[in-house]
Amino acid sequence: MYNFYTRYGFDEVILYPYIVLMTKWLVLVLMLGLGCLAQAQALVRGIATQNKLSVAAGLNYASVSSINSSNPDGTLGLSAGIAYKYYLNELGWFVKPGLFYSQEGWVRQRLDYLNLPVLVGFDFTDDFNFNIGLQYGFLVGGLNDPANVIDRNNFAFLVGFEFYPIEAFDVGLRFANGVHNIIKEPDQLVVKDARTYSIQFYFAFNIGNKK
Repeated sequence: MYNFYTRYGFDEVILYPYIVLMTKWLVLVLMLGLGCLAQAQALVRGIATQNKLSVAAGLNYASVSSINSSNPDGTLGLSAGIAYKYYLNELGWFVKPGLFYSQEGWVRQRLDYLNLPVLVGFDFTDDFNFNIGLQYGFLVGGLNDPANVIDRNNFAFLVGFEFYPIEAFDVGLRFANGVHNIIKEPDQLVVKDARTYSIQFYFAFNIGNKK
Protein backbone atom coordinates (compact mmCIF):
# COMPACT_ATOMS: atom_id res chain seq x y z
CA MET A 1 0.00 0.00 0.00
CA TYR A 2 1.22 3.52 -0.77
CA ASN A 3 3.08 4.90 2.26
CA PHE A 4 1.11 8.09 2.59
CA TYR A 5 1.96 8.47 6.28
CA THR A 6 5.75 8.49 5.90
CA ARG A 7 5.88 10.79 2.92
CA TYR A 8 3.13 13.23 3.74
CA GLY A 9 3.44 13.63 7.50
CA PHE A 10 0.40 11.87 8.99
CA ASP A 11 0.58 9.58 12.04
CA GLU A 12 -0.93 6.14 11.85
CA VAL A 13 -3.51 6.48 14.63
CA ILE A 14 -7.18 7.25 14.86
CA LEU A 15 -7.80 10.92 15.38
CA TYR A 16 -10.21 13.06 17.32
CA PRO A 17 -11.28 15.03 14.27
CA TYR A 18 -10.39 18.68 13.99
CA ILE A 19 -13.33 18.93 11.60
CA VAL A 20 -15.69 18.81 14.58
CA LEU A 21 -13.68 21.37 16.53
CA MET A 22 -13.33 23.79 13.62
CA THR A 23 -16.99 23.44 12.70
CA LYS A 24 -18.07 24.26 16.26
CA TRP A 25 -15.93 27.38 16.27
CA LEU A 26 -17.22 28.49 12.88
CA VAL A 27 -20.84 27.98 13.90
CA LEU A 28 -20.24 29.91 17.12
CA VAL A 29 -18.66 32.82 15.27
CA LEU A 30 -21.45 32.80 12.71
CA MET A 31 -24.16 32.84 15.37
CA LEU A 32 -22.50 35.69 17.23
CA GLY A 33 -22.14 37.69 14.05
CA LEU A 34 -25.68 37.17 12.86
CA GLY A 35 -27.02 37.89 16.33
CA CYS A 36 -25.42 41.32 16.21
CA LEU A 37 -26.84 42.30 12.83
CA ALA A 38 -30.18 43.41 14.18
CA GLN A 39 -28.41 45.55 16.77
CA ALA A 40 -26.20 47.07 14.10
CA GLN A 41 -28.94 47.98 11.61
CA ALA A 42 -29.92 51.09 13.53
CA LEU A 43 -26.30 52.22 13.77
CA VAL A 44 -25.23 52.10 10.13
CA ARG A 45 -27.47 54.71 8.58
CA GLY A 46 -24.61 57.17 8.31
CA ILE A 47 -21.88 54.74 7.19
CA ALA A 48 -20.04 55.71 4.00
CA THR A 49 -20.54 52.92 1.47
CA GLN A 50 -17.77 53.18 -1.11
CA ASN A 51 -16.94 50.32 -3.47
CA LYS A 52 -13.28 49.31 -3.17
CA LEU A 53 -10.72 47.52 -5.31
CA SER A 54 -7.99 46.14 -3.05
CA VAL A 55 -4.63 44.40 -3.29
CA ALA A 56 -4.03 42.13 -0.29
CA ALA A 57 -1.16 40.08 1.14
CA GLY A 58 -0.72 38.13 4.34
CA LEU A 59 0.04 34.87 6.16
CA ASN A 60 -1.82 31.56 6.49
CA TYR A 61 -1.59 29.04 9.28
CA ALA A 62 -2.90 25.88 7.61
CA SER A 63 -3.29 22.15 8.11
CA VAL A 64 -5.78 19.38 7.36
CA SER A 65 -8.16 17.32 9.48
CA SER A 66 -8.70 13.62 8.87
CA ILE A 67 -11.23 11.06 10.08
CA ASN A 68 -8.84 8.10 10.21
CA SER A 69 -5.45 9.59 11.07
CA SER A 70 -4.04 12.03 13.57
CA ASN A 71 -3.88 15.53 12.15
CA PRO A 72 -0.42 16.64 11.00
CA ASP A 73 1.22 19.76 12.36
CA GLY A 74 0.28 23.01 10.69
CA THR A 75 2.47 25.19 8.53
CA LEU A 76 2.84 28.87 7.70
CA GLY A 77 2.40 30.13 4.15
CA LEU A 78 1.92 33.28 2.13
CA SER A 79 -1.19 34.58 0.43
CA ALA A 80 -1.65 37.43 -2.03
CA GLY A 81 -4.34 38.60 -4.40
CA ILE A 82 -7.00 41.11 -5.29
CA ALA A 83 -10.61 41.63 -4.21
CA TYR A 84 -13.47 43.98 -5.05
CA LYS A 85 -15.95 45.12 -2.44
CA TYR A 86 -19.33 46.09 -3.89
CA TYR A 87 -22.04 47.56 -1.66
CA LEU A 88 -25.58 46.31 -2.24
CA ASN A 89 -27.31 49.19 -0.43
CA GLU A 90 -26.73 52.12 1.90
CA LEU A 91 -27.17 49.98 5.02
CA GLY A 92 -23.73 48.42 4.81
CA TRP A 93 -24.39 45.07 3.07
CA PHE A 94 -21.78 44.09 0.47
CA VAL A 95 -20.43 41.28 -1.68
CA LYS A 96 -16.70 40.77 -2.12
CA PRO A 97 -15.31 38.41 -4.77
CA GLY A 98 -11.57 37.90 -5.06
CA LEU A 99 -8.70 35.94 -6.59
CA PHE A 100 -5.79 34.83 -4.39
CA TYR A 101 -2.64 32.73 -4.54
CA SER A 102 -2.41 30.83 -1.24
CA GLN A 103 0.23 28.53 0.26
CA GLU A 104 -1.57 25.96 2.41
CA GLY A 105 -1.12 22.29 3.34
CA TRP A 106 0.74 21.06 6.43
CA VAL A 107 4.27 20.30 7.67
CA ARG A 108 6.19 18.35 4.98
CA GLN A 109 3.49 19.02 2.38
CA ARG A 110 2.79 22.45 0.94
CA LEU A 111 -0.25 22.88 -1.28
CA ASP A 112 -0.36 25.90 -3.58
CA TYR A 113 -3.87 27.06 -4.47
CA LEU A 114 -5.51 29.65 -6.62
CA ASN A 115 -8.53 30.55 -4.50
CA LEU A 116 -11.70 32.32 -5.60
CA PRO A 117 -13.56 33.47 -2.47
CA VAL A 118 -17.00 35.10 -2.67
CA LEU A 119 -17.99 36.84 0.56
CA VAL A 120 -21.18 38.46 1.78
CA GLY A 121 -20.70 40.90 4.61
CA PHE A 122 -22.04 43.72 6.71
CA ASP A 123 -20.37 46.89 7.99
CA PHE A 124 -21.16 47.36 11.67
CA THR A 125 -19.39 50.73 11.70
CA ASP A 126 -17.07 52.73 9.45
CA ASP A 127 -14.17 50.72 10.92
CA PHE A 128 -15.35 47.10 11.12
CA ASN A 129 -17.21 44.39 9.19
CA PHE A 130 -18.24 40.76 9.55
CA ASN A 131 -18.38 38.46 6.52
CA ILE A 132 -19.11 34.88 5.52
CA GLY A 133 -18.79 33.09 2.22
CA LEU A 134 -17.67 30.18 0.11
CA GLN A 135 -14.38 29.55 -1.66
CA TYR A 136 -13.31 27.45 -4.61
CA GLY A 137 -9.64 26.47 -4.71
CA PHE A 138 -7.65 24.99 -7.60
CA LEU A 139 -4.41 23.19 -6.76
CA VAL A 140 -1.59 24.59 -8.92
CA GLY A 141 1.44 23.00 -7.25
CA GLY A 142 3.32 22.23 -4.06
CA LEU A 143 5.86 19.82 -2.58
CA ASN A 144 6.03 16.05 -3.14
CA ASP A 145 3.98 16.07 -6.38
CA PRO A 146 0.68 16.64 -4.54
CA ALA A 147 -1.42 16.20 -7.69
CA ASN A 148 -0.66 12.46 -7.56
CA VAL A 149 -2.77 11.98 -4.43
CA ILE A 150 -4.53 15.32 -3.84
CA ASP A 151 -7.67 16.38 -5.73
CA ARG A 152 -7.03 19.62 -7.60
CA ASN A 153 -10.46 20.97 -6.61
CA ASN A 154 -11.22 22.22 -3.12
CA PHE A 155 -14.18 23.98 -1.50
CA ALA A 156 -14.26 25.82 1.82
CA PHE A 157 -16.61 27.76 4.06
CA LEU A 158 -15.31 31.17 5.19
CA VAL A 159 -15.91 33.39 8.22
CA GLY A 160 -14.03 36.63 8.65
CA PHE A 161 -13.66 40.09 10.13
CA GLU A 162 -12.09 43.22 8.68
CA PHE A 163 -10.92 46.43 10.33
CA TYR A 164 -10.26 49.76 8.61
CA PRO A 165 -7.60 51.62 10.64
CA ILE A 166 -7.32 54.24 7.89
CA GLU A 167 -9.15 54.77 4.62
CA ALA A 168 -6.37 53.38 2.43
CA PHE A 169 -5.77 50.15 4.40
CA ASP A 170 -7.81 47.19 5.66
CA VAL A 171 -6.68 44.54 8.15
CA GLY A 172 -8.42 41.16 8.04
CA LEU A 173 -8.71 37.85 9.88
CA ARG A 174 -10.38 34.95 8.09
CA PHE A 175 -11.13 31.33 9.02
CA ALA A 176 -11.42 28.79 6.19
CA ASN A 177 -12.79 25.30 6.80
CA GLY A 178 -12.73 22.78 3.95
CA VAL A 179 -15.96 20.99 3.07
CA HIS A 180 -14.44 18.73 0.39
CA ASN A 181 -12.27 15.62 0.78
CA ILE A 182 -8.99 16.47 -0.97
CA ILE A 183 -7.78 12.85 -1.17
CA LYS A 184 -8.06 11.96 -4.86
CA GLU A 185 -8.42 8.16 -4.60
CA PRO A 186 -9.31 7.30 -0.97
CA ASP A 187 -9.86 3.61 -1.73
CA GLN A 188 -6.16 3.23 -2.56
CA LEU A 189 -4.73 5.07 0.47
CA VAL A 190 -4.64 4.51 4.19
CA VAL A 191 -5.76 8.10 4.79
CA LYS A 192 -9.31 8.10 3.43
CA ASP A 193 -10.40 11.65 4.16
CA ALA A 194 -8.58 14.96 4.62
CA ARG A 195 -10.06 18.46 4.66
CA THR A 196 -8.18 21.72 4.70
CA TYR A 197 -8.49 24.43 7.30
CA SER A 198 -6.59 27.67 7.76
CA ILE A 199 -6.43 30.94 9.66
CA GLN A 200 -5.53 33.87 7.41
CA PHE A 201 -4.23 37.26 8.54
CA TYR A 202 -3.79 39.91 5.88
CA PHE A 203 -3.34 43.58 5.01
CA ALA A 204 -5.15 45.14 2.06
CA PHE A 205 -4.31 48.34 0.21
CA ASN A 206 -7.30 50.04 -1.40
CA ILE A 207 -6.27 51.27 -4.84
CA GLY A 208 -9.67 52.41 -6.00
CA ASN A 209 -12.81 53.94 -4.53
CA LYS A 210 -16.05 54.52 -6.36
CA LYS A 211 -19.08 56.24 -4.87
